[in-house]
This record gives sequence, C-alpha cells and structure tokens, in this order.
Amino acid sequence: MNLRLSEETINKNSPYRVSLDSHNEIIFNTDNGCSMCVGFTDDYMISEHGVYQIYIQNKSKTPSLRDVKLRDTIQLIFECFFENKNRVAVYICDSMDGKQHIRNRLFRMWFNSYSQKQHYTLKTASIEFEGTSYYSALLIHNDNDDYMMYLQLYGQFIEQLSEKYQ
Repeated sequence: MNLRLSEETINKNSPYRVSLDSHNEIIFNTDNGCSMCVGFTDDYMISEHGVYQIYIQNKSKTPSLRDVKLRDTIQLIFECFFENKNRVAVYICDSMDGKQHIRNRLFRMWFNSYSQKQHYTLKTASIEFEGTSYYSALLIHNDNDDYMMYLQLYGQFIEQLSEKYQ
C-alpha cells in the first residue's frame, strides 16, 4: 500500500506547489519544465513493517539543471515522511538508462546539503553485477525506536545481495 503524506504540510514551505494524484504520488512541475513524481511504497526486503521504498521520477525526462527548488521540495517531502520518526526510507537508483551513478551522487548531494541532516543517518551501498553498478541508500531518523535493528537488517540485506551477485 502506498503511503499518503500531507499535501498541505508539504506546501506550507515548499518552493514548488505539490499535489497528490489518485495513486498517492506527490506530483509537481519545476520552473524548467520537469514533471516530477515522488512516491513511497511498502518495502519488505529489509523488514516486514516500517520500511518504505521511495521513488523519484522525472516523468518529462527534462534535465533538472541543479534546481535548488527541486532539491528543497524533495527535502520537504522527506521531512513530512519523517514526521513519524519510526519510518525508514530505502532508495534504489533506477538503472534503466545507465545513469544510476548520477542519481546516486545527486541523492547524496541533496542529503549533504540538508540543514537538518544531523538528525538522520544515510547508509549507502553499491553492488556490482555483470559490469553494472547498482546503488541503494537507507535513510533513517536517529531517534527511530529500532535504529540499530534497521541498520543491521540493511547491512545484512546488502551483504546477501553482494554474495549472491559475486
């Protein structure tokens, strides 16, 4: 089931006006023509509860050109997501077009520029399979009741995948 975040809460401070579509995806358009979609789905690869996979899609395929307002909007979406500090976000970079390394770098840059990053832990991983690098990240609030358990589960998950694809 898709997680439903508050459109109203995000729009209080978001530089781009967001709305929810019928699938509970957060959609918005940027100044340079990007049609963006952000969503959260249950992720059972690490745990049976509390973990969501986030996806960030540029539906229009228009380059975002270091759009600070785009970054700020994504950061506000995460703030809304983490209003419940016991949620965990997993991000897996899309590799369909071979640009997963760029997505990974951009996601880390967005996190590192976030003014409240000291409240969160970002764990990243890369797995090589048949000459392709696959990137993943776990984002967790430092006050999550099961903080250590989720870090261990993510580490075990990445280790299992690495062993499987060696």
